[in-house]
Amino acid sequence: MAHIALVVLSAIAMLGPSPQDAATACDSSDPGTAIIGCTVIISVGGYPPKIMAKAYVNRGLAHKRRGDLDLAIEDYDQAEKLNPEDASVFHNRGIAYLNKRDYPRARQDFNQAIRLKPDYVEAFVMRGQAFEQQDQFESAIKDYTEALRLRPSFLPAYQRRCYAHAKVQEHALVVQDCSEVIRQSANDSMALYLRGSAFKALGQSDAARRDLESVIRMNPNSQEAASARTLLANIPHN
Repeated sequence: MAHIALVVLSAIAMLGPSPQDAATACDSSDPGTAIIGCTVIISVGGYPPKIMAKAYVNRGLAHKRRGDLDLAIEDYDQAEKLNPEDASVFHNRGIAYLNKRDYPRARQDFNQAIRLKPDYVEAFVMRGQAFEQQDQFESAIKDYTEALRLRPSFLPAYQRRCYAHAKVQEHALVVQDCSEVIRQSANDSMALYLRGSAFKALGQSDAARRDLESVIRMNPNSQEAASARTLLANIPHN
């Protein structure tokens, strides 16, 4: 506690008396600066609950960027108490639990984020990833599909759905989704590899070879390139 008090006092000295200085620091993309600014706001107190909750969320995000997931979750817990109707609190805490591989708790938070904000595209995608980690690929695909219904060109949803289709060997759908990923992001080596694998499974050898050779040219030393070489060795030449 003494150490925390010293940090707060030092932060106040650095930022000066202006609340605006602390607010600006709390919004910073630099984790250290954000933690200092948000800690000043939290320690001084007296702000409306939503502002206090935002300070906890911002500090939680800064802790997450530093890899301090437990500290991030503690801050999100405090934010929830102050503003339990803020869907982003549950979304961000869900991501922290996902990174900790606590998939049931991650899904629980994403569920609440979606209940509070039914069009929360990013929460659908993150919940889909939690389903993936528990090998529930059909449920993941449903979430990615809903995300794309809400935001039809959302690249992360196409990327994740392409992967999920590959896991359940829906090769034609892999080609469809990965083609959209490649249209939006031509250098996505994973999408090229997955589409090449799908083309091979569908018996489209020339198309498979083109994609797999592109993966190797793009990054010869990558894991995708090593896997692509293995697949290419099993594709007959016409």
